[in-house]
Amino acid sequence: MARSVEAQPPRPSALENMTRAKAEVYGLKVGARVRQYITSYDDSHKSKCKVREGTVIGIWDHGFAVQLPNHKTFFRYNLLRRQEQGERVEILKG
Repeated sequence: MARSVEAQPPRPSALENMTRAKAEVYGLKVGARVRQYITSYDDSHKSKCKVREGTVIGIWDHGFAVQLPNHKTFFRYNLLRRQEQGERVEILKG
């Protein structure tokens, strides 16, 4: 189900750092499902992408903690901007 234009969260600026308040506008909250994409650019694995899903278990001033299937990890809010080299995190809707 697609969101209307009015319901879409604002697109982040490439020049601003992502903050906790901006991440919460995107739907980040404790219990939210997130997906992590890690892309490898080495010669033996041309653009191989690894995908993992987890649940947000804590939110702090500079990032958030996620319980992945086998371990817990911490992500910076800037990974939600989808402009980091080789890694990004998205909040799953619904």
